[in-house]
Amino acid sequence: MSTRTGRPFPQETPAEFAGHVEGLLRGDFVVPRCRPCDAVQWPPRTVCGQCAGTEFEQVVLGELRGEVTTWTIVRRAFHPWFADRVPYGVAVVDTTAGLRLTGWYAGPEVDTLRAGLPVQGSVEPLGDAPALVWRPGQVER
Repeated sequence: MSTRTGRPFPQETPAEFAGHVEGLLRGDFVVPRCRPCDAVQWPPRTVCGQCAGTEFEQVVLGELRGEVTTWTIVRRAFHPWFADRVPYGVAVVDTTAGLRLTGWYAGPEVDTLRAGLPVQGSVEPLGDAPALVWRPGQVER
């Protein structure tokens, strides 16, 4: 069964996510970094979680590596866009950058997902829009 329905997205991008979305469209994973303390923030917010600073700059995270903390395997499409894509995995990853990020799992088989699995992330086209995609990889410490 093939569908031509676009992936569901919010109609408008909140201002604090604008730099992130622009980065995704370029193929980069962009996050805000607090200017006073250099802490990277995810999700974006108006006040730094480390120092309560309010000045941020957008930075590209280089290599995205980490370990799966938790995951789910989706076996039922909740929207027509996903119908040809089930089953698929969604992984929550503690990254070496100190952030916890959620993304699509594109490993060899979704049933290989497990806690502690080392993964490497990249921004890739996923249908009609880019997304963070995780694949099995090595975590360099």
